[in-house]
Amino acid sequence: MIVINRCLIALVGTSELFKPPSLSLVVTRAFQKRSRMWRVKGAQLGEMSRRKTVPGTDAAPSPLDLRTKQNARPERQVGVSRNRGATLDELEELYRRLFDVFVRVAASVTGDSERGRDAVQEGFATAVSKRSSFRREGPLEAWVWRIVLNAARSDVRRSSPAVGYDQVPSANGQPDRDAELRVALAHLPERQRTAVFLRYYADLDYAAIGEALGIRTGTVAATLNAAHAALHTELEEARA
Repeated sequence: MIVINRCLIALVGTSELFKPPSLSLVVTRAFQKRSRMWRVKGAQLGEMSRRKTVPGTDAAPSPLDLRTKQNARPERQVGVSRNRGATLDELEELYRRLFDVFVRVAASVTGDSERGRDAVQEGFATAVSKRSSFRREGPLEAWVWRIVLNAARSDVRRSSPAVGYDQVPSANGQPDRDAELRVALAHLPERQRTAVFLRYYADLDYAAIGEALGIRTGTVAATLNAAHAALHTELEEARA
């Protein structure tokens, strides 16, 4: 699978795509974006809905105070039982350590690095706001992967994916073998392609991939087998 690994890197890039902004800034921006959406919906729904967006009434708490509230209200602190919830420090560490990997895999869903970055930031903002729902029944990374991939899929539903690898470049009249594989990867169904990226690029095991994709471990194996078969078939046809 070394060839697949190499082509996955080529498909999404090898250099650092973006310097990640701080997680607190990401959450703040997401809150501001959602607040604007709430105000628009409030205006559409009428006076009662508009009152819900007025600061100081029923508006959602600002994420700027997340750490303060977590420390000031220990009775509601995430993970107080050590059996449930993710901490802000855990999410921050994961965000900084694997930001590029998250962006590149999200880009395999959205088809565009910029949109992949936006999906990662939206996903982590959601993870922060829902961190108390993490049950610690599996790795935190897999839980966050599921949220980020859902954000990427939501982006695709709102607009068309921008994957564009239909042309195979050639050298000296011969097709580029790595380029052929990149095209074949881009042609896989979304779940198969994402499973391949999670396995061979993000280096997740089958259990973590299942958690990230919301499927059983056995289905992960079947999905990867189907992806391998599809890649083999398309490459054989391309080289016939």
